[in-house]
Amino acid sequence: MKWIRKKSYLGKIIRCLYETDKEEPPYKDMTEYFGIGKSNIAGAKKIIKGERDTNEVVELLTKCGFTNVDVFEDPYKKKN
Repeated sequence: MKWIRKKSYLGKIIRCLYETDKEEPPYKDMTEYFGIGKSNIAGAKKIIKGERDTNEVVELLTKCGFTNVDVFEDPYKKKN
């Protein structure tokens, strides 16, 4: 599968679908799967709500039937 949109957008989608309180998404595996080379989509883990495309990504995933996808609220939560 080849990703043709902005790479940063893909990073945000992956984060919304995979991030949990205990682990972050497999960004490296995803860059290989989508054939985007050495792109740093892992930068998405530092994005906070209101930054570019965050609302659009959450809205898109919600319209597709996903729930609890807004992970941009507090990316620096303390882990227990």
